[in-house]
Amino acid sequence: MALRVEIDNLQKATEKLIKRLFTEGVVDAVADVLDENVIGFSPSGHYYSRGSWEVKRFLQGEYERLAPCNISKIRSRQFVREGQLSIESHVIMTSLQQRKLLLLNITTMYRMVPDGFMINGINMAFDYDREKTYKVLTEAAVSDLDFLASYDGATGLFNREAFCSRAADMMTDYPDKSFDILRINIERFKVINEVFGEQQGDKLLNYIAGFLKSIDLELCLSARLYADNFVVCFESAEGYAEKLIYTMQIVANSFEISHHTVLTFGLYHVDDKSIPVST
Repeated sequence: MALRVEIDNLQKATEKLIKRLFTEGVVDAVADVLDENVIGFSPSGHYYSRGSWEVKRFLQGEYERLAPCNISKIRSRQFVREGQLSIESHVIMTSLQQRKLLLLNITTMYRMVPDGFMINGINMAFDYDREKTYKVLTEAAVSDLDFLASYDGATGLFNREAFCSRAADMMTDYPDKSFDILRINIERFKVINEVFGEQQGDKLLNYIAGFLKSIDLELCLSARLYADNFVVCFESAEGYAEKLIYTMQIVANSFEISHHTVLTFGLYHVDDKSIPVST
């Protein structure tokens, strides 16, 4: 499947693919337009791959190594060198997993086909030399460092401090609405880590976090407080808290592990919004 855009729009289309890859993990968006004999180079310069399947696996690995990510700026230019049409993109982003600001240079090489363009080469390299300069001089760096300070690096949820601040703001902004706060704990999580390994424990944390991120409510905040403790603040609605508790226990039970995962819950209805939010 080719990337069906006019050549004048190829630069914007490339930036969109980069955003989808690193912020959403939609590897297939890129994989669908890879040439069969595409070549990929890793950011470290030590990994080389050839073929659409190998390059797709390489891109998936890079996303998992850095995600979750926040892209604050992309600057691109289009050029032709030795007959090769390429888009060079300079990306400023933060990696929550690595807890730092990253500058990434991506060169995407294209081959023209009858119905559009196919990617026949991807080269990624970290821009280490300019990282400190960007941290000091760019507004994007400042905003990204603020972003980094608000999130839990392991799950991508808000951290405790950000949750308390934003939950208080949400309640202040909607004085006529009532709210519930639900605290969630994974029972015997230490045992899970010891028996099945910390890697499996981390997967369980992200499994729970993934569900919390998927809650589709207009007024809702979720966070990881610490260890295996999570919290959700949401607009009160009859029967919703009970439904949420029931669904979360089903989600926990569906985690693929030879252990019955049990969650414990504590529900608090906010009667007095003047009391500071603390956990």
